[in-house]
Amino acid sequence: MCCQSIKVATQLSGFFQAELGKDIYADETMDPRKQFVEMFHSRIDELNQEQILQSMAVSDSSIRVLIATIAYGMVIDGKDML
Repeated sequence: MCCQSIKVATQLSGFFQAELGKDIYADETMDPRKQFVEMFHSRIDELNQEQILQSMAVSDSSIRVLIATIAYGMVIDGKDML
């Protein structure tokens, strides 16, 4: 999902978290790195950005929904991942 602002991305992410509760995690460990829904924008730290990008590049990633601003497209274009 592409959002026009960080505010909208945050609201959508909050909605998914509220609706899914503990079911947002891929397993019982509740490891934040194993969520089905992730959010990507320019204000998340570089480590989280890199982790999300790496997860999106593999077929067995737990991420099923990525809520992002245009920052995601800019990072992908910048890293020649397309």
